Amino acid sequence: MVAVVGERRVALENKIFGMMEKMYMEMQKGFEKVNRDIARLEHDHGEKLAALFDEQKAMREILDDHSVRLSEVNKTLDDHSVQLSEVNKTLNDHSVQLSEVNETLDDHTGRLSRIESKLETHDIKIHVLDKTKANAE
Repeated sequence: MVAVVGERRVALENKIFGMMEKMYMEMQKGFEKVNRDIARLEHDHGEKLAALFDEQKAMREILDDHSVRLSEVNKTLDDHSVQLSEVNKTLNDHSVQLSEVNETLDDHTGRLSRIESKLETHDIKIHVLDKTKANAE
């Protein structure tokens, strides 16, 4: 009986060992699949990260170019602001001069009006004198 129990025990242990070997093999296959999946993911993500870094580099270059161009535009704007200030100063100076010319024009117009008025008066007096002289002869 001990021999039968011993044989059954060995048979059971062999069966358990066989099942453990089978589980171990299946686990190894599963680990190999997981390792392949991880390798594939690392490869795919590596490519995607490389593409992202390339895109980031390109964007940085574009941004740097835009920064340079913006600096140039700002410098041009500053130059134009200075020029505009100079033009405004010149315009103000010309406005003052034009105002002075208008005052002089108004003064000369008044003088000419007075001269014309005196000339008309003198023409009338000369005309009357000419008639008187003609009547006296």
